[in-house]
Amino acid sequence: MTRISAYEARTHWSALINRVASGERYIIVRRGVPVAIIGPVLSDDANMERPAKRPSRKAVSEKART
Repeated sequence: MTRISAYEARTHWSALINRVASGERYIIVRRGVPVAIIGPVLSDDANMERPAKRPSRKAVSEKART
């Protein structure tokens, strides 16, 4: 796995995502310390449930008025 700094990952995010989509994996480091791994989604991961959608601010404020 290739190491990439958090700064580089943030600066070149689009290119990094394209490389990950093609199968590459990266270790993201901050000040030389590994903090995250980014890699392609495995087929088992693709079936994960999505988190519930948060209510909009408008819906929250309307509910608070009642």
